[in-house]
Amino acid sequence: MLEKMKELIGCNSIDDIHLTGVVHMEEDGVSEFVANTNFVYFEFGDQFIELEAIDGYGRLRITIVDSFKHENDIEDMTPSKAKIGDFIFTNPLATNEVSSMIFFNLEMEYDALICDVLHIKLINGQDLFIDPSFLGINIGGIEQKHFWEENFVERVLPRVGAYPKETCIEFNH
Repeated sequence: MLEKMKELIGCNSIDDIHLTGVVHMEEDGVSEFVANTNFVYFEFGDQFIELEAIDGYGRLRITIVDSFKHENDIEDMTPSKAKIGDFIFTNPLATNEVSSMIFFNLEMEYDALICDVLHIKLINGQDLFIDPSFLGINIGGIEQKHFWEENFVERVLPRVGAYPKETCIEFNH
């Protein structure tokens, strides 16, 4: 799985970032997009890297997929998606190539990578820090990483006794 991901990311830039969810029609006739933040999709060419919050939303499951998952158990709701790259990228028009990915507590499975959090560094200098929580996946910059580190030191480190192992993968474009 890791080799497939290296090949996909090394040959492409992030074209966009997507959320899936449902559209709910309000009584006043206005539609509302309700996001499922347990899944986030990074678009690379014609494939996607799917990030899923797992294990009580404390870890990430990372896979390569060809299409989105639309989990919808709510009656009368239309599955939908939203592009959010314009809100996440500092410059959405820039070529958002990945410089490196840092996985915290990386575990490799046959068809997936599992980690606590993920830090993506872009060639243009932007940092994307992906942090699963009980509310779903948070994506932020270096500030999100600092918030996660402070929380880890205060609440998790006393229980586990060690900082998570970092595994860095660098990409040459």
